[in-house]
Amino acid sequence: MRRGNSRIKQAHFLVYSNGTQPFSTNAQDYYDSALAVGFDSASHVTEAELRQTPFWEENRFILEQPRGAGYWLWKPWIILRKLRECGPDDIVIYNDAGRYERGAFRQFPCFPHAATELCAMTPNRFIHGFIGAWQVQGEYTKRDAFVVMDADSDEMRRAAQVCAGPLLFMPSKASFDFLERWLEYCRDPRVLTDQPDELKPTHPQFRDHRHDQSVGSILAHQTGAHYFDFSNAGAVNASESVRQRNRHVPRLHTHIGYVSLIAARALPDDFFARADAHINEARPLLRNLTPDEPLPLHAETTPDSVLEEQLNQIMATPGDRIAPDHLRFLVTANRITNSRLHGLHKIAPDLGDFWRKAVDHFTAATRQLHDEGAEPGLPEARRLAVEAVRHAEANFPEWRQDIMTGFVWSLLNDEARSAFKAVYKGLKRGNGSAEMYRFVEYLDATDLFSLETELAGNDRQLRAEVSRHLLAWIIRPVRASA
Repeated sequence: MRRGNSRIKQAHFLVYSNGTQPFSTNAQDYYDSALAVGFDSASHVTEAELRQTPFWEENRFILEQPRGAGYWLWKPWIILRKLRECGPDDIVIYNDAGRYERGAFRQFPCFPHAATELCAMTPNRFIHGFIGAWQVQGEYTKRDAFVVMDADSDEMRRAAQVCAGPLLFMPSKASFDFLERWLEYCRDPRVLTDQPDELKPTHPQFRDHRHDQSVGSILAHQTGAHYFDFSNAGAVNASESVRQRNRHVPRLHTHIGYVSLIAARALPDDFFARADAHINEARPLLRNLTPDEPLPLHAETTPDSVLEEQLNQIMATPGDRIAPDHLRFLVTANRITNSRLHGLHKIAPDLGDFWRKAVDHFTAATRQLHDEGAEPGLPEARRLAVEAVRHAEANFPEWRQDIMTGFVWSLLNDEARSAFKAVYKGLKRGNGSAEMYRFVEYLDATDLFSLETELAGNDRQLRAEVSRHLLAWIIRPVRASA
C-alpha cells in the first residue's frame, strides 16, 4: 500500500488494450492489481473508447493498422491526455498490458514506492523506460526515422535503444515537451510505420523497426531524458538479484512493480528515510542525472548481412581464415552455446586466447572438408562453429568448471533450485558451490551435453532434463544411507 511522507500526492495507473486476447484480460488484471496496491486511480483505456475521440479520426490511417493496434501511436496520446488532468504533484504510470498467460505472475507485488519517489526527485520529473544489455538503435530503427528526427549519425545508431515502458510522468515543462514531440513524430508514417525507407538507403545493420519505441528512444537521447539503466554499466547486480528471486515473471524489466523492486535494491538502504538524500545517489540506476552525460554506446559491429556474405566467400575458399565476429554470428541463434558464452564473458574479461583457439579449430576443420572434396556452406559452418567453441572451452579447464556451473544453474527450474537451496543453502553459501561442481562432473559423464544436444539448441528440453537429474542427485545420498 502507499507509504507516508511521499513526494507524490495522487498516483494514477494507465494501461491500454484493443479488445483482443491476451491483452484485454492482462490489461484488466493490471487495472485491478493497481487499485489493490494503493493507486488513487486506474484507467484501462480501450480501442472502443479511442474510436469515439477526434484523435482516432485524425489518425485513422495509422490506428487501423494491425501491428501494435496502430503502431502504438495511441501510447503517447493517452499518457499526455491523462497528464493534462493531473495536479502538480501527481504521477501517471503507464505499463504495457503484455503478452503472457493469465495468472503467470502478480502484476504488482506492492505499490511501486521506490520508482515513484525517484521520479519526483529527478530534474525532469519523468522516467522514460529502460535500457538493457543488447538492443542497439541502429538494428531496431528504420533509416527514415533517423533522418526525419535529425539523428542520422553513427553515434545515434550505436546508442542503446531505450525500451518504451514502463513510463512514469509528472507534470513539468520537460514532461509535456517530451510527450508532445514524441506524439508529433509518431503521427508521421515515415517515422512510425513499416513503410519502406524513402529518404536514404536502409542501413546494413537494420533488422526490424520498433515504432513508438524507436521514436521515443531517439528523443530520449536527444533531450537527455531520464531512464533506468539495467545494462552492465548500470544497476545490473540489483536487476539480476530481483530477477533470480522472480524467475516466473515474464520480461521482468517491463513491469513497473518489479522495476521498483530493482530500484529499491540498487539504492542505499536509508535513501528514502534521509532528509539529505540526493537524486545523484541513484546513479548508475538512472541515466542523465547530470548535464551532458554521454550516450550509452555499443561497440561498432559488422552488420549480420555483411558477415553472412563474407562467410559464404570464406567457406568457398580453402584455407581462408575467419574472425571471432564470424564465429559469434554463426552461434548467435543457438541458445545453448550463447548461454555458455555469456557466462564466459562474466568470468574472463580477456578472451583473446580463447577465440584464437576457436578460430584455429574452425579453420582447420574447414580445410579438411575441402581436402575431402566437400563444399561446405552456412549450415555446415554453424556446426563447425559450435564444435570450435567446445574445443576452445576444453583448452581452458580453469574456466570451464565455472562456466558450466553457472550454465547449469541457469538451466534449473524453480523446483530444482528450491530443492538445492534447501539442502545446500544456495550456490554461493555453505558447501553449495562444491556440490554443484560435483553435479557438473556427474553431468559431464552422461551424454546430456553431447554435441548433438547442443547443435539442436533446444534449451527448454535441456532445462527439464538437467532439473530432473539434479533432483535425483540431491536424494541419492539419502538412498545410499537408508
